[in-house]
Amino acid sequence: MLVTDHKDDSVSTRPLVLVVDDESTQRLLMRQTLTRAGMMVEEASNGAEAVHLFERLSPDLVLMDIMMPIMNGIEACSRIRRLSKGMDIPIVLITGLNDHDSIQRAFDADATDFITKPVNWALLNHRVRYLIKAGETFGALRESESRLSFAQKIAKLGNWEWDFATNQLKGSDEAFHIFGLQPQVLDNALKVLIKLAHPEDREAVSETINQAIADREAYSIDYRIILTEGILRSVNLEGEVIYAQNGEPRFMRGTVQDISKRKEAEDQILHLAYYDSLTGLPNRAHFKNLAARKLNRAKNDGTKIALLFLDLDGFKRVNDSMGHETGDELLKIIAGNLSECLRSNDSVGKAGPLSSSDSALSRLGGDEFTIILDGLNNWIPVARVAKRILDQLCRAEIVDGHEVF
Repeated sequence: MLVTDHKDDSVSTRPLVLVVDDESTQRLLMRQTLTRAGMMVEEASNGAEAVHLFERLSPDLVLMDIMMPIMNGIEACSRIRRLSKGMDIPIVLITGLNDHDSIQRAFDADATDFITKPVNWALLNHRVRYLIKAGETFGALRESESRLSFAQKIAKLGNWEWDFATNQLKGSDEAFHIFGLQPQVLDNALKVLIKLAHPEDREAVSETINQAIADREAYSIDYRIILTEGILRSVNLEGEVIYAQNGEPRFMRGTVQDISKRKEAEDQILHLAYYDSLTGLPNRAHFKNLAARKLNRAKNDGTKIALLFLDLDGFKRVNDSMGHETGDELLKIIAGNLSECLRSNDSVGKAGPLSSSDSALSRLGGDEFTIILDGLNNWIPVARVAKRILDQLCRAEIVDGHEVF
């Protein structure tokens, strides 16, 4: 806690030191030395009192004797470290010159430093000032790390480092959270990164990372990882190789970001662009892409393609007499019937416009549908499919309690 004095409109900030010792003479000498050096001082006579005052005052440094009644300095140091404000505050313990056991126990209790008796009063204030500055720097660093960690959590972005010398993978908490792992140091870094990837994406991940090392270039790749629960997560992995002075690769450092929501949004946009919202069938744009792709394939392998164009007789009458909602229900029924009519080897599915899937049933709009049959050597299968469709569509359908032909 920095104490501010107001004198003649000038402002000076003075650090607060908590002096803890069961000997009043020792406390007095410390107070005089530190006060002359421009510091504020509060006193406690034992460890228990020190913990209580620390919670209330939040001092900038604790100067504490080890050997005290009620609660010794080592126990008090350990308890202060467990407080929310006690993680980064410098705690200096005072011990006898040859008390090596106490010195070791002091560091085990996370003491910042120790001073041996008799105390060198001339150097005390310089040492205290140095430790306060170091504590402020360390606290600022921890606060910066905390803000970075919070920002990474919001952005679902983590950082990682692969040490080529040890072949170990380290990373931020958020990076391990994205990977679905507990924070830890992992051996066989490249194998871990590849193993986390979806089997269909592992080769691409491996080639991208190895190529980046060979070309000395940064890289960015989107791929899927499999969490322990079997859930898929889409991530973006970026990395860059850091080289030593002799030109040897030393580290690979980078970021990993959870882009699952972005990928879901892209898929939804893609679906809206290439699929009919009413029937779920590929739309006119999808049909054009699919037809062009299948024509090229037919030219290359010497097979034939059939295009069936279908519209519904009397559909306008259904819309006019029963309403558009009934018409929409009828279109959904027809789309389902058409899908059932076409066997799987007749190339029916629902794939993206750039997929290699043989999706062939599309709704162009209104009551118009198209069907592409490819990989043909003669026209007999086309006639068979056409007859099956006509037979199915000639049956009556019940829509909203009405029989429709």
